[in-house]
Amino acid sequence: MQDFQPLNENQKILLTEIAENIFSPNNREDLFNLIPYWGTKLARGSAALLYIYDNSLNQYIMQGTYGLDKKQSSDVINFFESYFKSALPVDKKKIKQAYTATFLQHLYYLFPLTGSLNNSGIIVIQANGKEFNDVQMNLLESFIQTVSIAIENSRLYLQIQRKSESITIMNILHRLVRNGSFQEVSTEIVKSIGRLFNAQMAGILLYDSEKNQLVLQKPAFGVWDDKIIEKYRVSLEEGGNAVSVFLSGIPTITKNAQADSRYLPKYVRIFNEPKSVMTVPLIVDERRIGVLHAMSEKEAVFSQDDLSLFMDLSNYLGVIVDEGLNFEGNESSTIQKIQVEKYFSRHLVQGMVYGHERDLHYIKEKGHLLKIPVEPPLIVINVGMLINEDWLDFTLFEQTEEIERIVKNLIPISGITIEQSNITIICHFDSIKKIKDIAASLDKALQTFFKRKAKNFRDRADNSKIIIGMGSPVLKLVDVKDSFQQAKKVLKILTQLPNLERIGFYPELGLWSLLAEVSMQKEVVQMYVSNYMKDFNSLKNAEEIKKTLKVYLSNEGHLKNTASKLYIHPNSLKYRIQKIEEILNLDLGHPETRLNLNIALRLEHLLNEVHP
Repeated sequence: MQDFQPLNENQKILLTEIAENIFSPNNREDLFNLIPYWGTKLARGSAALLYIYDNSLNQYIMQGTYGLDKKQSSDVINFFESYFKSALPVDKKKIKQAYTATFLQHLYYLFPLTGSLNNSGIIVIQANGKEFNDVQMNLLESFIQTVSIAIENSRLYLQIQRKSESITIMNILHRLVRNGSFQEVSTEIVKSIGRLFNAQMAGILLYDSEKNQLVLQKPAFGVWDDKIIEKYRVSLEEGGNAVSVFLSGIPTITKNAQADSRYLPKYVRIFNEPKSVMTVPLIVDERRIGVLHAMSEKEAVFSQDDLSLFMDLSNYLGVIVDEGLNFEGNESSTIQKIQVEKYFSRHLVQGMVYGHERDLHYIKEKGHLLKIPVEPPLIVINVGMLINEDWLDFTLFEQTEEIERIVKNLIPISGITIEQSNITIICHFDSIKKIKDIAASLDKALQTFFKRKAKNFRDRADNSKIIIGMGSPVLKLVDVKDSFQQAKKVLKILTQLPNLERIGFYPELGLWSLLAEVSMQKEVVQMYVSNYMKDFNSLKNAEEIKKTLKVYLSNEGHLKNTASKLYIHPNSLKYRIQKIEEILNLDLGHPETRLNLNIALRLEHLLNEVHP
């Protein structure tokens, strides 16, 4: 979009009022209807539509309209679906300007939403007989920025809400498996999926190895009638969507099952010809046991976010379904209980470190049942592994459960989650000495484990380092997220420090923690370092002088201690210091001078590490 004049006060007030209105609804559907309404009013147009791009479907999905009746809406939607495919760049990141299009003698303006690709979209506004003027375009540009933020916030809020709801669902199912029948478990799964995704219907298909079929379980898609359910038996030889997902383990999603060639029509027709459908595999210990369907309500369309959460849930629903089948009415096996409990534990630990309020409330009440520490003081430990200066991705490593066992053996009451290059541990804090001893033991155990177990690792063992960062102890559950962020910073800082230490405690890093953040601002740091170090670096023996200074400053100007560390006589050191002061015109006895030099020397080191 082109640049326009800044908004005047009246326009700012109007946009503020609209923003308050748009940010107020918690319901995503309400938000999607408010956006075209306010877009139309603000532009003094005739109508508007909101489209959100979905990566899983690879197309724009209409999410809200205003000012169009059902027939008009259908015609306009069909037109723009074709227009998006033919007229817009394939790379959604390149859609940065406003477009115009004409349909049935109406002029439409297309405004791209800014923000992440996952949340990109387009607002289509129908002009009221004439082109928008500069004032209208200026207002709409500011409106689009507000809308982009509102949609992203709504998306994140929904993710947090659903994650919390999914934990509640798993808790209910966990209790039900131990005390109820398989049919009660399957009924609760179907109902829960419906509530979580606003789905009209859901159903479980389990594999019958004797008949080589996927068989629908009762109740399914809101139906209890055996005659109807018996019709939904899919032979693996028939193929189709369910069979493909079962065999490949790859989830699928469609906007229109009736028109999608992957879906077998005779099965789609059984349940009122649903449109948007998600299908995910049910797998337990690499053993396929079936698939799970969810079918949307009315004209609603499932999204990439829906499919991602559905797939995440399916990993644990498979365990519960299998458990219900094998131990119907009996107490569950210890192994299967542990698998379900691990699901809770990992998700609750993530809730603690990211500060999700609903998870924190649950943790306070129930955390002790899963051996997660809930009573302060608490501390977060972050573990990373450097191999040839690259962080190891733990999630690609096959034995993550064994890593968890190592941690639990050392810290029985602890919460653990493994995400990419970080092992995050939450535990009680008793004393600095004890937490350092735990960190040292953890370091030793993990080093031994990786050298013994990891494939293709032995050849690189000499170039590997376990790095452990510990945040500050906290006195409230809500502050665990702060300790987590500090522990992550420690990992980063330790890799930048001279004479790399492999274990760091945030409160002891002192000035280094601040300087590590500042060092990312290259120009500012270069200016500061140049001001204090330029004369030093021009000397022939610059490195020897800087080494002397570093030790001298770290010993707070104490000659005897410094001389001892440098293995020279105190008189020799005194002579060196005097020469440095004379050549560089410095007073090293002045506290401010020592502080500035200390900072400059540290920043110079960090600058070379971050910007070599």
